Amino acid sequence: MTRTDEEERLAHELARQLLLDAVLEQSSDIHLVPERTDGVVRYRIDGKLQEISRHPHRTLSSLLRALKHMARLDPDVTTSPQGGTLPIDALGRQYELRVGTMPTCYGESLTLRLTEPLGDAAVLRAGPAGLGFEGEDLRRLERMFTVPYGLTIVTGATGCGKTSTIYAGLAWLADQTQGHISIRTLEDPLERAIDGVIQTAVDAAGDFNYVQGIKAVLMNDLDALYCGEIPNAETARLLLQTALTGHRVISQLHAPDVAAALTRLRELVEQPYLIGMGLAGVAAQRLVRRLCPGCRITQQAPARWQDRLETDQIWGPGRCDKCRQTGYRGRTVVAETVPGDDETVCHAVSRGMATEDLRALLREQGYRSLEQHAMTLVADGVTSLEEAVRVAFTA
Repeated sequence: MTRTDEEERLAHELARQLLLDAVLEQSSDIHLVPERTDGVVRYRIDGKLQEISRHPHRTLSSLLRALKHMARLDPDVTTSPQGGTLPIDALGRQYELRVGTMPTCYGESLTLRLTEPLGDAAVLRAGPAGLGFEGEDLRRLERMFTVPYGLTIVTGATGCGKTSTIYAGLAWLADQTQGHISIRTLEDPLERAIDGVIQTAVDAAGDFNYVQGIKAVLMNDLDALYCGEIPNAETARLLLQTALTGHRVISQLHAPDVAAALTRLRELVEQPYLIGMGLAGVAAQRLVRRLCPGCRITQQAPARWQDRLETDQIWGPGRCDKCRQTGYRGRTVVAETVPGDDETVCHAVSRGMATEDLRALLREQGYRSLEQHAMTLVADGVTSLEEAVRVAFTA
């Protein structure tokens, strides 16, 4: 069955409207998925997928072809994955969307990832403070980015905002230093451009991987380096060596909290005592949804939580059109930060303290946990108890 010119035109109009609506809704992702009887379009808003519309299979297929054409992908390839980028102008700003296709049992699916507007330097120059970091967590994190040398680890699960925090920190550092230091990155993928930062794309599974990139960048008059991840022991060793030779180094680890990240780093490093010598600090984070200020309602806190909350009255989600009847609008960070110059913590890590014992030690040393920060946000009416428990509690 062939598609008419009119169908193609309407599909392109629908695709453009879909992208504009996603920007207006402040979505992070768009999912177009075929199902058994029809196809569904979902936006990820504040970390949750929400169904937006359903279409007949033919309409969804035409919509996918239009988006693939806009992203310069082959519209006739439907049985193997493709990937690319799609630049758009929306609301007077430029965005670049990451596009991926995948065959499924009911046909081809397509996902688009929206990033912050390209060229909107103010979004990044605000630094971690603009993402919700505050108080002692903000001061520690800013110090991790500005110490003369040392390795900073930002940790958390996929989708918790680690890359946004690091990009904001790098842009803030570039703005603070006014171009007087050389800041470079090694990324896979390279998600967006940052003014004042020299960025390089690597292929983590190819010949020019993180290890090769680190060795190469050290020959280019480096002051600060962001390495997208620490996939193996060799990368960890090189990053610590780079930090110990007088460079600021930032990277990511996938771990639920600071204690687990420190344990994972120790497992990767053959000489754990180097962690205490080269670590600038570790920041763990997650994202909780903010209660909609237009419809939030007061609630009685469950008795078993009142001691931790230090109150018996809390706020919960209501329903209104502004939040699409979800009770939430926007997200904010839940953070845990530990500086690298705490000798008690570093000694415990180097001698192999178990993760659970390390968590207890961090509390004894006075560092606020993710759970404690989440409870503060509940008590302050920023988020709900249900959201805090869902996101911040590891058990």
